[in-house]
Amino acid sequence: MMQAIVDGFTKPLTDKEKYSGKPLEAKVEPKLLPPGTEDALQQLFKNNDWTDYLPIILPRKSVWLRC
Repeated sequence: MMQAIVDGFTKPLTDKEKYSGKPLEAKVEPKLLPPGTEDALQQLFKNNDWTDYLPIILPRKSVWLRC
């Protein structure tokens, strides 16, 4: 068993293991979200696993205009 562990850590990397950068299967995510209802945006976050399922507080125009 110990030899299998040592071999796993010391054998040369495969071509796939040498690849760096974004995974080939990664999809490009938009930087900005399209306008929508609050319920639709909540659902979008859940569908894409962009949330830890705690309440999502969306920014309000009245708040960011004060900045």
